[in-house]
Amino acid sequence: MDNKILLDKNGVKFIKVTHDTFHIAFAVENSLDVRPLINLNLLKLLHDLNPDLFDSYAEVNRAETERHIYILFKDLFAELGIPQYYYNFSVVSTVNVSQDTSTITFIIEPLHNVDTDSTTLMAVPLTQCELVCTLINNTTGQFNITARITNAELFNSFFEKMVAMIVYKVVNRLKQFISTIT
Repeated sequence: MDNKILLDKNGVKFIKVTHDTFHIAFAVENSLDVRPLINLNLLKLLHDLNPDLFDSYAEVNRAETERHIYILFKDLFAELGIPQYYYNFSVVSTVNVSQDTSTITFIIEPLHNVDTDSTTLMAVPLTQCELVCTLINNTTGQFNITARITNAELFNSFFEKMVAMIVYKVVNRLKQFISTIT
């Protein structure tokens, strides 16, 4: 079951690495400098580009290199009996610059102190996510995301493909937005 490709479309690759680990890879390009876009505000941009997927976004704690963020997803699958999801997490960014490239790393980890009605909302089963953007040059950034989940037994092939399509939609909108900035 190692390295099962769930989606490979328009430069976005979504791979199931192990039963509880997924990898997403894609590049963003523009004729202008993309470096100012790759920071903690990227998560807010993802929210803003996908109003059909997200109900709300709140930054509870905001610092230069760390944010505590709460995201409520739209109730997309209520008809299937699937609860509405939220994700409350901490994201920390670090920047490493070498002579050839710059690497920006975002470590995303869940926060478990949300006061919510668990009968109507369910936490996204993401235990850790590492998003690494390597700036190849000023106009191209290569993203590699590794995500680990809990409740891997819930991720059957139907649910995996559904999540892959949602992730693709989010990533593709980001790629399109960045490529058209002038």
